Amino acid sequence: MKKIISMILVVLMLCASFVLTSCNLTSDPESEIEDAIEKVNDLEAFDATMVMAITMKMNGQSYSMPVTVDIKASDDEMYAFYEMNIIGEKMEMEIYSDYEYIYVLSEGQGIKTPFDKNSEYNYSANVENVLKPLPKEVLENVEVDEDDDGNKVFTVEIDSETFMEIYNENVESMGDDYASSVEDLNLSDAVVTIAINDDGYVAYYNLEYTMTLSVYGEDVEADVVTEITFNDPGEDVEIEPMDGYKNYRTVNS
Repeated sequence: MKKIISMILVVLMLCASFVLTSCNLTSDPESEIEDAIEKVNDLEAFDATMVMAITMKMNGQSYSMPVTVDIKASDDEMYAFYEMNIIGEKMEMEIYSDYEYIYVLSEGQGIKTPFDKNSEYNYSANVENVLKPLPKEVLENVEVDEDDDGNKVFTVEIDSETFMEIYNENVESMGDDYASSVEDLNLSDAVVTIAINDDGYVAYYNLEYTMTLSVYGEDVEADVVTEITFNDPGEDVEIEPMDGYKNYRTVNS
């Protein structure tokens, strides 16, 4: 069971790294996309909800792992609430950072650790830390539609070879302990969807793909569907830390 949980956590981290460094369509096959990204980039803070549904298959078994992250972030601070379900076990975690320390509350236990100012894992209000550029050639065949809320929806497919080139670096970014456990990583074609609202902001962003890999010597296949929704972009964002966070036990990384 411990090995299964370890494998699941590796896949979760890998999928999350794709989400947190995913597709910023700053190239200009469609000027509306560029303008929408620029408007979100200019925000002083943002409020977003990420829902990630992962179906992981290994050893003849299938595991569904829903993950929800509510995050509010600015240039000065961030707060995130994580809720996930791993093999029937519900897990919740709160994280707050003033970019001096990272404060974590899980199962009633609070710790704090110094923030690495050189880390790229920085939830600032600049959405470029959430959305990563795609090559211009990927955007040559964008489909345009409209959803029920009147948002303009742009959809683009990324072939597996290009997708691998874009995201292969994420394995190394996970750190030696996790990267060394991952082998034979392959990604399917991916589908990216970006919706733009009437005010010209990104309303939501979707990413769907399938990943196959070997984790600790075991073959794994994971179907991943991710949606990031920006909540009321352009409105004021209030960020509140956990009660008593300054009294958490210090753990030096």
